[in-house]
Amino acid sequence: AGFLKDGAFQTSTLEQDKISIVDYYKERGYIDAVVLDTKIEAVFNEEKKQNDLFITFYIQEGAQYTYGGLTIVGNEVFSTSELEKCEKLSIGSVFNDVKFQEGIMEIASLYMNNGYMSASIVPIPNKDVEHHVISYELRISENTRAHVENIIIKGNEKTKDYVILRELPLESGDIFSKSKLTSGLRNLYNLQFFSMVAPQILPGSENNLVDLIINVEEQSTTSLEFGLTF
Repeated sequence: AGFLKDGAFQTSTLEQDKISIVDYYKERGYIDAVVLDTKIEAVFNEEKKQNDLFITFYIQEGAQYTYGGLTIVGNEVFSTSELEKCEKLSIGSVFNDVKFQEGIMEIASLYMNNGYMSASIVPIPNKDVEHHVISYELRISENTRAHVENIIIKGNEKTKDYVILRELPLESGDIFSKSKLTSGLRNLYNLQFFSMVAPQILPGSENNLVDLIINVEEQSTTSLEFGLTF
């Protein structure tokens, strides 16, 4: 219980706590950690005239693993050395699942920033249970580069299309770039014309084309929301 919380028990919060416990372990190399069960006991508190809950988590920790490295296959656009620079873990260090995923996301962003919207990037784990080492093979299927076919503005009633389009460093025919789109959305946010800016990326008329939809909601206050989802 606190200033903004009444302290009431919520099943959804308990489930989130289980996830948080497992994530805590995985950040520290315990990749097999799992919450096996929970036990909830209610004891009546005479002083407060309420039921107090005592929650016990039963955890199986497993062994702590170190990082054995990343083998990359299928890459042609970017060299293996370029992609390896995205890694956040060094070989022999305690495995950290969060940092590993950050490295994979950076590789994915590298492809998206250069137009490879449909690139498939799949890490396959290889666990050495005897020596407690985990390594990965990263299988990449680059596919073709995507170009912007159309840029369509929706939701604007007072703001002209050209005012919005001039803030976007992308035009029809350009190679799609996630970083350029992010920069353009930031520019629109800074105009302070909109309470919401949200893009949609939809397939175009051909496999290597995409339509960029910019959804905006105009506002007259200084309350702003900036949304970006891929």
